[in-house]
Formats: sequence, C-alpha cells, structure tokens
Amino acid sequence: MSEKRRQVGKDIQIRNEIVHLREFTPEDADAMSLIYADDEVMKHIGSKRRGVSPAETKRMLEHFIENYGTDGFGIWACVMNDTGELTGHCGFNTLPDGMVEIAYLLDRKYWGRGIATGIAGLTLAEGYRTFGFRKIVALAYPDNTASIRVLEKIGMRYEGMQRYYGKSFCFFSKYNDEDDEPDS
Repeated sequence: MSEKRRQVGKDIQIRNEIVHLREFTPEDADAMSLIYADDEVMKHIGSKRRGVSPAETKRMLEHFIENYGTDGFGIWACVMNDTGELTGHCGFNTLPDGMVEIAYLLDRKYWGRGIATGIAGLTLAEGYRTFGFRKIVALAYPDNTASIRVLEKIGMRYEGMQRYYGKSFCFFSKYNDEDDEPDS
C-alpha cells in the first residue's frame, strides 16, 4: 500500500456547491438505514437488489469505517452542504481482483438533480490526485441506465460485460489523465 493512499483520512475534501463527502460514523446508521431500506434505491446495488435491514446497514457502515484505516480510502457519506442531511454515499471499493471501483448511491428524493454526476466526477479526480490510482473502474447493472449515464458523463469508458460476485455487469474504466492509456 502506497503512502499516498493513506494521507486523506478524516480531512477528506471532496465537495461542490451542493454536497460534500465525509467519513461515515456509527451515528449515521439510523439515517442511512432509511435510505438503504428503499427497494427502489437498492435495486441496482449489491447482489440482493432490494432494500436492507438496519442490522445490514450497520454492518455495511462498519465495513466502510474499517476500510478507512486499512485502505486509507473507502465509501464516504454524502451530505447536503446547507442542511447537513445525509443523502447517500460515494467513494471507492476494492474489487476481488484488486481493481479500485468508484461507487455511489443517492436517496431517491435527490435523483435527477445532477448530484451523482457532480460528486462522482470530483471523487474520480480525487482518486487520481490524492490516492495515486492509475485506473479506476465502475460496475453497473445493464438495466441501470441512470448510473450508466453518470459514468459516461464523468468520462469513463465502457469496456463490455464482466462478471463479479456471480453477476454480469457493464464494466467501465478510466485511466489517470497523467498516464498513457494502453492501446485498445
């Protein structure tokens, strides 16, 4: 693990005029449970493709928090600047093959406002600048057209279908602008 990956921690500075990201805390479990319980929000997340229980939400947040210490990055809470309300999450996962994935999710009431595109684009840039990632990938279920549009808008390139977690996903990637992309 490079030192570059470990330098952000609690001082994560990913924000725009609408939302910002911060580390999750255990106190976020109740608010995130309301978001993660919504079947419509979760139908494109994970293998269950349905809302999850408060206990499952608590375990997810514990995993996110653990990753801050082990990986130096993770999935962060997405928070409205003006009200402090939790709106969802955005950040990075490490896939089973070691590739770094950008992942995001918003509460349904915030869909269609450009929030996901804005914060995902800033998070992608931060992945290269702060964490030194050379390549970042993304997975989207083929029926998740909204997420596919977000990935295209932030400059990720569709590379075909790939299997993860026993499911087929649309696979996207983007290399750091400072690196030469391999020949396609």
